Amino acid sequence: MKALMITEEYFINEGGGAYTRSLVSVISEALGYDNVWLFFPYEMHGAYSCPPIHIESTEEKKPKKIHKIINMMYGRPLNISKKRVIELNQIIGREKFDYIIFLRSKYGRVLNHIDIGNSQIITFYHDVLALAIKNRLMNSRITTLVLALPRLISDYKDEKVCLKSSTKNIVLSEREKAVFELYYKKNPDEIIPIFVNDCFDKKKIVPVEKNHYNILFVGSYYWPNLKGIRWFADKVMPYLSPEYTLYIVGNKLEFIREEIESFNIKVIGTVDDLSQWYYDADVVVGPIFDGTGMKVKTVEAIMYGKVYLGTPEALSGYSGLDDYLCMSDKDFIEKIEKYCSTQKTYKYNDYARQIYINNYSRDVIVTKMKQILEINN
Repeated sequence: MKALMITEEYFINEGGGAYTRSLVSVISEALGYDNVWLFFPYEMHGAYSCPPIHIESTEEKKPKKIHKIINMMYGRPLNISKKRVIELNQIIGREKFDYIIFLRSKYGRVLNHIDIGNSQIITFYHDVLALAIKNRLMNSRITTLVLALPRLISDYKDEKVCLKSSTKNIVLSEREKAVFELYYKKNPDEIIPIFVNDCFDKKKIVPVEKNHYNILFVGSYYWPNLKGIRWFADKVMPYLSPEYTLYIVGNKLEFIREEIESFNIKVIGTVDDLSQWYYDADVVVGPIFDGTGMKVKTVEAIMYGKVYLGTPEALSGYSGLDDYLCMSDKDFIEKIEKYCSTQKTYKYNDYARQIYINNYSRDVIVTKMKQILEINN
């Protein structure tokens, strides 16, 4: 069986990018590398290598605002031009795919412009856009909302086409399944939880430092992250002793350095590689109060064998992490002190690591993916 995957997030150094790379890797392994094609809507490159599959790349640049408006006017997804639609049609006509796989639901309207033949459509939903848009309406400033609304509406239209046309709609968790059913009056076909490829290197485990503990927050410059880390800086860090230092790492978070940095809060911001920050951390925190979907940074942390202390939103969709749940600032303070003090030799928690291996590792997801793709071997 042959499959064509469509994405523009493969090289993004954020949660959605990590999940996309993991999906590409697992689907490629399930079907066999020579049976998989990956289509990029515009020119893409980055630090991450692709598996040995067929790459349908282009030298066409990412659409500017005027070109996005034109794409919207002609009923195409925001970032897929007429030229790329024609090329996509040619690829599908030539290869006769069994599956066309949208790695996110924002490409649906391309189906109105191509002939898919006998291909089945599979769509992965990173969240439920109807709820995501509602949250943005309730939590964004007017100026931010005005700028974001055309994109959100366009993506929502794409998602509606995916709902209608997909043979299999795949969501992240039981919560997302319930939200999907509530807003779309339709049952999703499968649940594939957030997972990431295993990058853990046991040789890089860092020894515990006596009388000094590193707390790590990883995220991007996105309003639920900003709201959460501001709350954490105000409600938790002032009440921890000076031996605790919070490190804030993630795309564009350097923009809050002047606002939030203090003697025990260090804002690092954008980095090329997160791995060493995870190895150096005693605990990782997720003070996230808003959002949809599952959080990639949660599984990323436990993959590195880290205690991930989070709010209900940060831990939503995950099993086995109840002891890490924090309902208040007091919970965060008490559990940070507890888990930092109980690590005796190395900054590593085997319980967290085993949760990853048994539930969110590549081997577990490959087996489930083969079932979804109806592969018997």
